[in-house]
Amino acid sequence: MEDCYFGVDAKDEKINVFCLNCVTEKKEDTNAHWFWEGSKLGYGPFSFVCCLCQHVIYQAEQKVTNESET
Repeated sequence: MEDCYFGVDAKDEKINVFCLNCVTEKKEDTNAHWFWEGSKLGYGPFSFVCCLCQHVIYQAEQKVTNESET
């Protein structure tokens, strides 16, 4: 798992996720973003993809269900 940054997009009213590479290369203002130490703290049941380069920061496990079982 990787670390990342989260930032609020007030215009679209959503939270964006940024990979460390994009924050470093594009010199994003890290004061306006929250650092998340995902490498130690984890991510939970959702996938996280960088909103700038589409790099998969974390891929959530897919649970397979069999609807024919009762």
